[in-house]
Amino acid sequence: MPNSNPRRFPVALVPVCAVVLAGCVATSEQVNRTHFSREIEQRTGMSIAVEASRTNQLPPGVELADGVTETEAVAIALWNNATFQEQLSKLGVARGDLAQAGLLSNPNFSILFPLGPKQLEFAATFPLEAVWLRPRRVAVARLDAERVAKGLVQNGLDLVRDVRVALSDLELARDRVQLNAQATRLQEEIERITKDREKAGESSALETAAAQIEQARSHVDTLRIGHDVIAVKERLRLLLGWNDGDTNLSYASVPVPPTLKLSSAELEGRALAARPDLRACELAVESAAKRVGLAKAEIFTLSGIIDANGSGKQGFEMGPGAQLAIPIFNQNQAGRTRAKAELERAVWSCIGTQQRIRLEVREAYIKYHQAAEALENWREQLMPPLQELMQRSQRAYALGDLSPLALQDYARQLVAVRIREAELAADLRRAWGELERSVGTRLQSENM
Repeated sequence: MPNSNPRRFPVALVPVCAVVLAGCVATSEQVNRTHFSREIEQRTGMSIAVEASRTNQLPPGVELADGVTETEAVAIALWNNATFQEQLSKLGVARGDLAQAGLLSNPNFSILFPLGPKQLEFAATFPLEAVWLRPRRVAVARLDAERVAKGLVQNGLDLVRDVRVALSDLELARDRVQLNAQATRLQEEIERITKDREKAGESSALETAAAQIEQARSHVDTLRIGHDVIAVKERLRLLLGWNDGDTNLSYASVPVPPTLKLSSAELEGRALAARPDLRACELAVESAAKRVGLAKAEIFTLSGIIDANGSGKQGFEMGPGAQLAIPIFNQNQAGRTRAKAELERAVWSCIGTQQRIRLEVREAYIKYHQAAEALENWREQLMPPLQELMQRSQRAYALGDLSPLALQDYARQLVAVRIREAELAADLRRAWGELERSVGTRLQSENM
């Protein structure tokens, strides 16, 4: 009999040890900036800063002195854009939720002090249901964390698209400045010639006044377009997250996108396989399905008890026990109903995301080919005859066979056509950026 108590103590600690060993913190390798940076680099060719503690960081290999290229602008934005960095903080929140899911509730310890004939008693209660519920909770939290990470990858792709669109707008604004400067010089020359002809009695004051008005209008347009360039640069600076106002960023010319060789069906297939937001929806469905099972398992709660008293029949006594909640009234009906509804919502969300991705790819594909065909037709069918017409009109004007007003009209047409050509090129660059974003990965290697 004296040896029975020592054998009871280690037996009572068996459930305690099981709970303690199961209480290690859960982690996931996919929910950190390093893994996130690798995935972004696979899709865009650019990485993110592993530690983003300040602004105005230059990624490796980026130089500002020789002009910021499109690739360098994307890299700077991924490193410095404040909104994107704020979104990336969700990775830390997801890691915290995952760690919380792996933690166990603290054991409860109660003690009754001896007073008068009352003996000393104490009891420790341990949540034993966590031993089999913890793996399920960790699995759900891990899927949720990976879903958050995939959603943030999509945010990165959206940022890349926005930077490319802003660069295309800047290229268009600069082209307009250059073309309007040419028109201004031409109007100044026409005004000078008109004044000379008026002095010689070969033209009227009305023609001279018309030339002066046209030259003044061209000057006003030059000022307006110059302000457009400044506005686009400021918007681009915001996207890049570059707050150093003392640094005047200069941007290299944006190249024309390559010819697209993939069909719409091929692009849709690539998008459905590569889009991170679709993968996030799939993870949400998987997580919701596991929550349904978890909600059923949470009906039963079991606690292990270690009870002891100081004055038993054989002195100090200790023994194990259990406490089971009988699910008569509360069978977690609300939790199970909510879990089923969340699963249904996640499934429909996934279906809707697939439909939206197909639509985005098709629209981007159509817009790309529209812009490419329009630019090609404009350059091959409209520009050559109009340039030839302008050259003939200038020769006719020099010989006195064409009035200044007619020459001004031809000049305006030529400038308008060239501006339209620049707009079509900008549309093509925007469509390419939107197409890569809709597919979820780069397409350059497929079209070189």
